[in-house]
Amino acid sequence: MAHYVKNVWVDNVSPVDSAHMTTMENGIAEAADLYYLGDWVAGTYKEGDIVVYNGVAYVAVRQTTATPVPWAAGQASLSYGTTLPSNPVDGQEAVLVDSVTNPTYQWRFRYNAQSTSPYKWEFIGGPPLHVFVGTQENIGALSTWQDLTTVGPRLLVPRAGTYFGCASVQSSGVGGASLLQADLWNGTTSALGFSVAASSPANGSYIPLTMQGAGNISAGGDIRLRYWANANGAFANRSLTITPVRVS
Repeated sequence: MAHYVKNVWVDNVSPVDSAHMTTMENGIAEAADLYYLGDWVAGTYKEGDIVVYNGVAYVAVRQTTATPVPWAAGQASLSYGTTLPSNPVDGQEAVLVDSVTNPTYQWRFRYNAQSTSPYKWEFIGGPPLHVFVGTQENIGALSTWQDLTTVGPRLLVPRAGTYFGCASVQSSGVGGASLLQADLWNGTTSALGFSVAASSPANGSYIPLTMQGAGNISAGGDIRLRYWANANGAFANRSLTITPVRVS
Protein backbone atom coordinates (compact mmCIF):
# COMPACT_ATOMS: atom_id res chain seq x y z
CA MET A 1 0.00 0.00 0.00
CA ALA A 2 1.30 3.49 -0.88
CA HIS A 3 1.88 5.94 1.95
CA TYR A 4 -1.10 8.17 2.68
CA VAL A 5 -0.95 11.68 1.16
CA LYS A 6 -3.00 14.35 2.88
CA ASN A 7 -5.78 16.06 0.92
CA VAL A 8 -6.17 19.84 0.88
CA TRP A 9 -9.78 20.49 1.89
CA VAL A 10 -11.60 23.69 0.94
CA ASP A 11 -14.99 24.53 2.45
CA ASN A 12 -17.89 24.15 0.01
CA VAL A 13 -15.40 23.23 -2.76
CA SER A 14 -13.76 19.88 -2.00
CA PRO A 15 -16.06 17.05 -3.04
CA VAL A 16 -17.17 14.55 -0.42
CA ASP A 17 -17.26 11.52 -2.66
CA SER A 18 -16.23 7.89 -2.70
CA ALA A 19 -12.74 8.49 -4.10
CA HIS A 20 -11.79 10.98 -1.34
CA MET A 21 -13.36 8.93 1.42
CA THR A 22 -11.57 5.78 0.21
CA THR A 23 -8.24 7.63 0.31
CA MET A 24 -8.91 8.62 3.93
CA GLU A 25 -9.88 5.06 4.85
CA ASN A 26 -6.71 3.71 3.27
CA GLY A 27 -4.62 6.19 5.27
CA ILE A 28 -6.28 5.11 8.50
CA ALA A 29 -5.71 1.46 7.63
CA GLU A 30 -2.06 2.13 6.83
CA ALA A 31 -1.50 3.82 10.18
CA ALA A 32 -3.21 0.92 11.89
CA ASP A 33 -0.63 -1.48 10.41
CA LEU A 34 1.68 -0.65 13.34
CA TYR A 35 0.83 -2.72 16.41
CA TYR A 36 2.52 -2.26 19.79
CA LEU A 37 2.74 -5.66 21.45
CA GLY A 38 4.88 -4.88 24.49
CA ASP A 39 7.81 -7.04 25.59
CA TRP A 40 9.20 -9.48 23.04
CA VAL A 41 8.56 -13.19 23.58
CA ALA A 42 9.51 -16.01 21.25
CA GLY A 43 6.97 -16.43 18.47
CA THR A 44 5.98 -15.24 14.99
CA TYR A 45 5.71 -11.51 14.28
CA LYS A 46 4.24 -9.79 11.23
CA GLU A 47 5.33 -6.64 9.43
CA GLY A 48 4.49 -3.61 11.56
CA ASP A 49 4.55 -5.40 14.93
CA ILE A 50 6.39 -3.36 17.57
CA VAL A 51 8.05 -5.03 20.56
CA VAL A 52 10.49 -4.06 23.31
CA TYR A 53 13.62 -6.18 23.85
CA ASN A 54 16.36 -5.33 26.37
CA GLY A 55 14.90 -1.86 26.75
CA VAL A 56 14.92 -1.11 23.00
CA ALA A 57 11.83 -0.88 20.76
CA TYR A 58 11.93 -2.81 17.49
CA VAL A 59 9.53 -2.91 14.52
CA ALA A 60 9.28 -5.98 12.28
CA VAL A 61 9.92 -5.18 8.62
CA ARG A 62 8.77 -8.64 7.48
CA GLN A 63 7.32 -11.76 9.09
CA THR A 64 9.92 -13.26 11.37
CA THR A 65 10.59 -15.53 14.34
CA ALA A 66 14.08 -14.12 14.98
CA THR A 67 15.19 -12.45 18.20
CA PRO A 68 15.46 -8.66 17.69
CA VAL A 69 19.00 -7.38 17.07
CA PRO A 70 20.31 -3.84 16.48
CA TRP A 71 21.44 -2.76 13.07
CA ALA A 72 25.07 -3.68 12.40
CA ALA A 73 27.61 -0.98 13.14
CA GLY A 74 28.22 1.24 10.14
CA GLN A 75 31.47 1.86 8.31
CA ALA A 76 32.12 5.02 10.30
CA SER A 77 32.27 3.04 13.54
CA LEU A 78 34.52 0.25 12.23
CA SER A 79 36.95 -0.46 15.06
CA TYR A 80 40.71 -0.82 14.57
CA GLY A 81 42.88 -2.13 17.38
CA THR A 82 44.74 -4.93 19.13
CA THR A 83 41.49 -6.43 20.47
CA LEU A 84 38.06 -7.13 18.99
CA PRO A 85 34.88 -5.53 20.45
CA SER A 86 33.74 -7.30 23.63
CA ASN A 87 29.97 -6.90 23.01
CA PRO A 88 29.54 -7.26 19.24
CA VAL A 89 26.24 -7.33 17.37
CA ASP A 90 25.42 -9.52 14.40
CA GLY A 91 27.11 -8.25 11.23
CA GLN A 92 29.52 -5.92 13.04
CA GLU A 93 32.97 -5.66 11.49
CA ALA A 94 36.34 -4.88 13.07
CA VAL A 95 40.02 -4.83 12.09
CA LEU A 96 42.47 -6.68 14.36
CA VAL A 97 46.14 -5.65 14.38
CA ASP A 98 49.14 -6.43 16.57
CA SER A 99 50.11 -2.75 16.73
CA VAL A 100 48.26 0.43 15.84
CA THR A 101 51.52 2.23 15.02
CA ASN A 102 53.40 -0.41 13.03
CA PRO A 103 51.22 -3.50 12.46
CA THR A 104 52.56 -6.67 10.89
CA TYR A 105 49.05 -7.78 9.95
CA GLN A 106 45.63 -6.16 9.46
CA TRP A 107 42.87 -8.76 9.68
CA ARG A 108 39.25 -7.77 9.08
CA PHE A 109 36.50 -9.83 10.71
CA ARG A 110 32.69 -9.91 10.63
CA TYR A 111 30.71 -11.12 13.65
CA ASN A 112 28.21 -13.90 12.88
CA ALA A 113 25.84 -14.29 15.83
CA GLN A 114 24.06 -17.22 14.12
CA SER A 115 27.23 -19.31 13.88
CA THR A 116 27.21 -22.54 15.89
CA SER A 117 30.99 -22.32 16.20
CA PRO A 118 32.54 -20.87 19.38
CA TYR A 119 34.57 -18.72 16.99
CA LYS A 120 32.01 -16.23 15.70
CA TRP A 121 34.36 -13.57 14.29
CA GLU A 122 34.76 -14.73 10.67
CA PHE A 123 37.76 -13.59 8.65
CA ILE A 124 36.81 -11.58 5.55
CA GLY A 125 40.08 -10.01 4.44
CA GLY A 126 43.66 -8.99 5.03
CA PRO A 127 47.20 -10.23 4.35
CA PRO A 128 48.48 -13.45 5.92
CA LEU A 129 51.10 -13.36 8.68
CA HIS A 130 54.43 -14.56 7.32
CA VAL A 131 57.94 -15.31 8.61
CA PHE A 132 61.03 -16.58 6.76
CA VAL A 133 64.38 -18.06 7.84
CA GLY A 134 66.85 -18.36 4.97
CA THR A 135 70.00 -19.63 6.69
CA GLN A 136 70.86 -23.32 6.34
CA GLU A 137 70.92 -25.15 9.69
CA ASN A 138 71.82 -28.78 10.36
CA ILE A 139 70.02 -31.52 12.24
CA GLY A 140 71.43 -34.66 13.84
CA ALA A 141 70.27 -38.22 13.33
CA LEU A 142 68.11 -38.27 16.46
CA SER A 143 65.01 -39.91 14.93
CA THR A 144 62.88 -37.61 17.05
CA TRP A 145 61.11 -34.34 16.33
CA GLN A 146 63.23 -31.33 17.21
CA ASP A 147 63.79 -27.61 16.70
CA LEU A 148 66.75 -26.20 14.79
CA THR A 149 69.16 -23.65 16.25
CA THR A 150 66.87 -20.92 14.95
CA VAL A 151 63.49 -22.17 16.16
CA GLY A 152 60.78 -22.37 13.57
CA PRO A 153 60.00 -20.33 11.67
CA ARG A 154 57.32 -19.68 14.29
CA LEU A 155 54.30 -17.41 14.78
CA LEU A 156 52.18 -16.75 17.88
CA VAL A 157 48.40 -16.86 17.43
CA PRO A 158 46.76 -13.68 18.85
CA ARG A 159 43.29 -15.17 19.54
CA ALA A 160 41.78 -18.62 19.89
CA GLY A 161 40.32 -19.81 16.61
CA THR A 162 40.71 -21.82 13.44
CA TYR A 163 43.81 -20.97 11.42
CA PHE A 164 45.12 -22.04 8.03
CA GLY A 165 48.86 -22.70 7.90
CA CYS A 166 51.12 -23.07 4.90
CA ALA A 167 54.84 -23.90 5.15
CA SER A 168 57.76 -24.82 2.93
CA VAL A 169 61.42 -25.75 3.45
CA GLN A 170 64.34 -27.11 1.45
CA SER A 171 66.02 -30.27 2.81
CA SER A 172 69.35 -31.93 2.09
CA GLY A 173 71.40 -34.80 3.50
CA VAL A 174 74.76 -34.03 5.07
CA GLY A 175 77.55 -36.57 4.39
CA GLY A 176 75.09 -38.92 2.75
CA ALA A 177 71.46 -39.38 1.80
CA SER A 178 68.92 -39.17 4.60
CA LEU A 179 65.21 -39.30 5.23
CA LEU A 180 64.09 -35.86 6.42
CA GLN A 181 60.67 -34.67 7.58
CA ALA A 182 59.07 -31.36 8.53
CA ASP A 183 55.74 -30.73 10.26
CA LEU A 184 53.66 -27.90 11.66
CA TRP A 185 53.53 -28.00 15.47
CA ASN A 186 51.82 -26.08 18.25
CA GLY A 187 54.80 -25.55 20.54
CA THR A 188 56.82 -28.68 21.29
CA THR A 189 54.03 -30.94 22.51
CA SER A 190 51.39 -31.06 19.77
CA ALA A 191 52.02 -31.94 16.12
CA LEU A 192 49.30 -30.62 13.82
CA GLY A 193 49.67 -33.63 11.53
CA PHE A 194 50.67 -32.04 8.23
CA SER A 195 54.16 -33.58 8.02
CA VAL A 196 55.92 -34.15 4.69
CA ALA A 197 58.92 -36.45 4.23
CA ALA A 198 61.55 -36.77 1.53
CA SER A 199 64.62 -38.90 0.87
CA SER A 200 67.16 -36.13 0.49
CA PRO A 201 70.50 -36.51 -1.33
CA ALA A 202 73.75 -35.20 0.09
CA ASN A 203 76.03 -32.35 -0.97
CA GLY A 204 73.49 -29.53 -0.98
CA SER A 205 71.10 -31.01 -3.50
CA TYR A 206 67.94 -29.67 -1.92
CA ILE A 207 64.53 -31.34 -2.00
CA PRO A 208 61.58 -28.99 -1.36
CA LEU A 209 59.00 -29.92 1.29
CA THR A 210 55.64 -28.13 1.40
CA MET A 211 52.64 -28.63 3.70
CA GLN A 212 49.37 -26.93 4.54
CA GLY A 213 46.26 -27.46 6.61
CA ALA A 214 43.83 -25.89 9.10
CA GLY A 215 43.33 -26.49 12.81
CA ASN A 216 41.90 -25.02 16.01
CA ILE A 217 44.53 -23.18 18.05
CA SER A 218 44.29 -21.61 21.51
CA ALA A 219 45.22 -17.97 22.10
CA GLY A 220 48.98 -17.62 22.28
CA GLY A 221 49.47 -20.86 20.34
CA ASP A 222 53.06 -21.23 19.10
CA ILE A 223 52.79 -22.36 15.48
CA ARG A 224 56.19 -23.49 14.26
CA LEU A 225 58.00 -25.86 11.91
CA ARG A 226 59.83 -28.80 13.54
CA TYR A 227 62.08 -31.41 11.99
CA TRP A 228 62.98 -35.12 12.01
CA ALA A 229 65.88 -37.05 10.47
CA ASN A 230 67.23 -40.60 10.40
CA ALA A 231 70.68 -39.31 9.41
CA ASN A 232 72.49 -35.99 9.42
CA GLY A 233 70.60 -33.43 7.37
CA ALA A 234 70.13 -29.75 6.73
CA PHE A 235 67.21 -27.37 6.14
CA ALA A 236 67.22 -23.95 4.48
CA ASN A 237 64.84 -21.28 3.16
CA ARG A 238 62.15 -22.05 5.74
CA SER A 239 58.85 -20.23 5.27
CA LEU A 240 55.66 -20.17 7.36
CA THR A 241 52.39 -18.36 6.67
CA ILE A 242 49.18 -18.37 8.75
CA THR A 243 45.77 -16.89 7.99
CA PRO A 244 42.76 -16.90 10.34
CA VAL A 245 39.56 -18.64 9.30
CA ARG A 246 37.48 -17.61 12.34
CA VAL A 247 38.34 -16.52 15.87
CA SER A 248 36.68 -16.04 19.24
